[in-house]
Amino acid sequence: MIEIKPGVHYICLWFLGDNKTQDWFGVLSRVDENTIVFEYRFRYYNDDDSKGPFDRRGPFDRSDEKNFYRATMLGKLDVEAISLVDDTVTELQNTGFGHNKHKVLIDGDRTKFITIVRAQPFVHARSEDDLKSTTNVVGSA
Repeated sequence: MIEIKPGVHYICLWFLGDNKTQDWFGVLSRVDENTIVFEYRFRYYNDDDSKGPFDRRGPFDRSDEKNFYRATMLGKLDVEAISLVDDTVTELQNTGFGHNKHKVLIDGDRTKFITIVRAQPFVHARSEDDLKSTTNVVGSA
């Protein structure tokens, strides 16, 4: 699960997938002057749900396998971190992970992140009491 927290500067997000068997989602954020965090997850659609993420069940009710990871970059500029993730996404594409690629620059706080992300065709977001809760959870379909 990727949590969208107050007090964090969100830089960029990426989505890559084939919309049939798997997808990958990543969020780059700056937590302090010297630390950038990259949180990402791989999602493998369950064979029982083989029609894709938009059929039969909602994205939060599916039984897909999801693996979450977190990496920390120290002393990097935002542009350097974005370039590193861009290289990772290119490698994932080259290995056949998916052709449906989205890159969305955020450059803002939690509220800006949520506003921009909710407009994306590949994202389903849920929150407790909308933006009033301390944490929002984002999942991509």
